[in-house]
Amino acid sequence: MYVCLEKETDKLIYSNSVCPKAFILDALKNGCKEEDLEIKEVTIEEWEALVAEANKPTLQELAKKELSITDIGMIRVIEDIIDILIINKTITEADLPQLVIDKINARKNLRSEL
Repeated sequence: MYVCLEKETDKLIYSNSVCPKAFILDALKNGCKEEDLEIKEVTIEEWEALVAEANKPTLQELAKKELSITDIGMIRVIEDIIDILIINKTITEADLPQLVIDKINARKNLRSEL
């Protein structure tokens, strides 16, 4: 098995069992510089480890996923805060943009149908 790695990071760029020269052509087409690449033959176990590492999510991807998951809960918290502010007469619906009022009412209607 042959792999094409980024020299500085050992990041897997391509892998193939037949023609390592094709890696260089593909990498050059995709904007890589030849001097930044390393072609080497690896065992199946090494290849599997490289593939597993390449498929691991980055910290940024994990943070985005976590934010996305918590966004759903935060939406409900914000709706509840707005309700409390209106009930306590801290704000009125007129203080809010119409788009916000429409979205909150649409969500309240959906919840009432559950």
